Amino acid sequence: MRVTFGYAQWTGEYGLFGHFAKRNSTWPPLNLALLGAVVEAAGHEAIIIDGEVEGLPTKKLAERILQTKPDLIGFTAYSPFFHLTCDVATEVKKLNPNIPIMVGGPHITIQKEKAFLPQFDYAFMGEAERSLLEFLKAYRTFGEFPKGMLYRKRGQVINTGAAWLRDTTMRKSELGGQYPLDEVPLPARHLLPMEKYRLGTPNGRDQFTSLQTARGCPWT
Repeated sequence: MRVTFGYAQWTGEYGLFGHFAKRNSTWPPLNLALLGAVVEAAGHEAIIIDGEVEGLPTKKLAERILQTKPDLIGFTAYSPFFHLTCDVATEVKKLNPNIPIMVGGPHITIQKEKAFLPQFDYAFMGEAERSLLEFLKAYRTFGEFPKGMLYRKRGQVINTGAAWLRDTTMRKSELGGQYPLDEVPLPARHLLPMEKYRLGTPNGRDQFTSLQTARGCPWT
């Protein structure tokens, strides 16, 4: 099964701010690289098309996604860019309404059913590394969908509840032991054009990448 993830271009949407933001840095979509690694670990093919770094507006990104002939399409949804994700998903559905579209991210996790718009077929709430893996198994075998999802059944939206790698805060006494992120595979950076990600420094715009060492607010 082939899963293609798309990341919408956003700098063209925010005028002068977007212009200087792009000049200063272009960041890799680490969340999609993590999910791509999950897809590959499950024995499937993963593709990521970064519309921001590739300079692909809505229609071009939708076309590029469909050119990969995916079985499933996935998007992420931060609140400031949610409308852009919706636009790309809508364009994909116009061009090919038969390919299921998944969406996840903070906006979906917070807004839940309010953000589960018609152009999306499946949504993931909370952390999706584990629930996506379980979903892919269920999708192929027509099994029961896991916790952490929104989907439609006979016209009704089903909410299975948010999924987290861990439901409780780690205690100090647990430090040095098994960390929740230990079960998450390393990001599939080979799916991204890493040479194009650059960060503004005193010496100019240098190549860089990002690392994930923790999740969530340390004060909660």
